[in-house]
Parts: sequence; structure tokens; C-alpha cells
Amino acid sequence: MPRLFGAGGAILMLALPLITMNLMAGEWRRQTLPLLLSAPVSTLEIILGKYLALLGMALALVATLAIMPLGLAAVTRIDAGLLLAATFGTWLFVAAIGAAGLYLSTLTRQPVIAAASTLGLLLLLLLAGEWGTTLEGPLAEIVRYPSPSTHLVPFLSGLVDTSAVAFFVLFAALFLALAVRRLDNERLQD
Repeated sequence: MPRLFGAGGAILMLALPLITMNLMAGEWRRQTLPLLLSAPVSTLEIILGKYLALLGMALALVATLAIMPLGLAAVTRIDAGLLLAATFGTWLFVAAIGAAGLYLSTLTRQPVIAAASTLGLLLLLLLAGEWGTTLEGPLAEIVRYPSPSTHLVPFLSGLVDTSAVAFFVLFAALFLALAVRRLDNERLQD
């Protein structure tokens, strides 16, 4: 199961920029953003609505990963705790990088640029995490810490690490707050 969810997380990390690229950049491209911003809802509600839709899709994608081990439960013993921890961790991982993709989608009017910038950010963080494993001392932790993939590892071994949960929640909250701020600026300019 750790390999399945690790590979699934890597595939979702590559696929999520394509999913998030149209969240806001598509609105600009279709020229529907002014209409959306003129709706009687706050920018926080707009961002949360788009993010909750993304979370629903992420839940469906991660549940698809969990179906394979559940299908084997009829013929072999499955560690339910490991399955639940890996599923939960992968969903948190996808939710966090989805928030980054949503924010980067607010920065541009071109969906392809939003996808490329999200993929670039995620690959940069992944490489920083891998580079941190080659270092020693306190510098290693400083370099590795911002990488979401390093916080996924405890979940894949069946451990629900509260510091990793806090990291994913704060990572997502930071990018959602930046997205709200960006849309507020756009609303004020109109």
C-alpha cells in the first residue's frame, strides 16, 4: 500500500496542475470573471466554493486509489489503519497542492501558464525536499520542511503525524489566503 499511495500521490501531483489551471485563469480567459466578481458574494466565498469543488474531486481521486487494496480484502488481510492513514494523508497532500494551484491560477489569464507555474512550484518543492535528504544538520530540516512530499511519508507508513496534518492545513490556508487577497485586489481595480 505505501508504494501504491506514493505512486498515486506522484501522479496526482502531476495531474493536479491540469485540474486547477482553469479554476480562475479559465474565468479570465472566458471573460466571466467580472460577472463572478459582481455577484453578491465575497471573494472568500468565491475561493472557498472553487476550493471545495476541488476537494470533492480530490476525494474522488484518492478514493479511487483506495479501491484497489479494498478489492484485495476478500482474499488477503488488509491493514485497515495503514489504508486509512495513507488515504487521509494522500487526500491532505492533494488538498494542499490544490490550494497552491488555485492561487497560481489567480495570477494569470492563461490556463497553460497557471498549470506550468503550479507544476514548476511543486517540482521545485519536491527537489528541495530531496536535496534536503542529502544534507546534514539543521540546514537539512530547513531545506526539507517546505516540501509537501516529505510530510506525506509518515502517512504512507501508517502514522497520522499531527505536525504533518498541521503543515498541510497551514500550507493550504496560506495559498487560499493569497488567492482571496489576489481576487480582492482584482475586485478593487474594477
